[in-house]
Amino acid sequence: DTPRLVDGQPRRGMSVVTGSSVWLVHENRRLDGAWTSRYEDGLPVGDPTPLEPDGTTGTSVTFRPDPRLVETEVDLAELRRLVDKAVATSAAPGTLVNWSPS
Repeated sequence: DTPRLVDGQPRRGMSVVTGSSVWLVHENRRLDGAWTSRYEDGLPVGDPTPLEPDGTTGTSVTFRPDPRLVETEVDLAELRRLVDKAVATSAAPGTLVNWSPS
């Protein structure tokens, strides 16, 4: 059974982005700890790495889309609009998404 988000929907966004990226770095910061995970071609590269807490909270996702799966011509304004909408409607405030075009 897939874990559910606050709105009752199954978790799936991270899997979709990870699976369609050449690489992805996911960083989580919580008051009680922080960690980062790296994925390449949809698979984790090692275990999550603990980070020193710095007093901040939130999630950062930095990735490079796989050019075999994602068109290389990206309208950055449209991408920003979609990211802003996703963050605004997210159950996880403080999420930052970085897209690496190269």
